[in-house]
Amino acid sequence: EFPTITLDPSNDETVCRGNKATVAILPISNATIQWEDAAGRNITDPSNKETVSQNITSVSENFTVHATYVYNQYENQKVNCTASKQITVNTWDLPFVEIMGDAAICINDPVTLIATKGLSSYQWYNKTTGKPISVEDSIVQTPLVDTEYRVNVVDANGCKNADSMVVKIN
Repeated sequence: EFPTITLDPSNDETVCRGNKATVAILPISNATIQWEDAAGRNITDPSNKETVSQNITSVSENFTVHATYVYNQYENQKVNCTASKQITVNTWDLPFVEIMGDAAICINDPVTLIATKGLSSYQWYNKTTGKPISVEDSIVQTPLVDTEYRVNVVDANGCKNADSMVVKIN
């Protein structure tokens, strides 16, 4: 009986663009494993042939695994067999995020900064001090010196992105 190639994940999967996708083959006794990307390039890691990990930057990436193994067809007759399986990793785009607000204010004036609406979560930071500020989609601050603000966002797919803005004091 010929061995079956089993991949983990077993079906096509989707990751956030730029994130790492990992596909593994369940072990097959006495098999030589080779991974290829969509262009047919060998991407096998010599130190870990059962797994391929790649950062996915395109819309989708196909991985094909070839398992070559010896099959005992008859008592003294061995045959080299190759089985292949392909999996596609698709990507979700990163969420668009932009900070809007005044980039320059007078000392003691408040500034309202608003991040792109409609995302699942927000985390604002005063990047100058490194301290977290808020988990809302907007903040009101009264900086006394030039201050850089950063917002980290997550969308419904779990994809993350960030934007930052410096507010200057006139």
